[in-house]
Amino acid sequence: RKYINLPQARKDAMSQEQIEAIRRVVVLGIALINLTVVLMFTIIQYGMVNSALGKQNGLGWGVNVLGALIVIESVWLTWKTFSLSNVPGARKK
Repeated sequence: RKYINLPQARKDAMSQEQIEAIRRVVVLGIALINLTVVLMFTIIQYGMVNSALGKQNGLGWGVNVLGALIVIESVWLTWKTFSLSNVPGARKK
């Protein structure tokens, strides 16, 4: 409960299952983002070495694809977290 950054009244209105679902999604999402960043750094290093050796021009298309994937994963994680944190029957102001 203390690791979810929501107002206390909203957290109190959430069920334990809801909080656990949010935790699972956040852990999975952060793991996916970390994996994507590691792959991106690997492709950047590989591209830098090949570019220095004259085997390729630039870093290649992989950096662009993984950059877009990081943005997509971040948007998905934000959307999923907000959708799971909705309390049924709560009134929005």
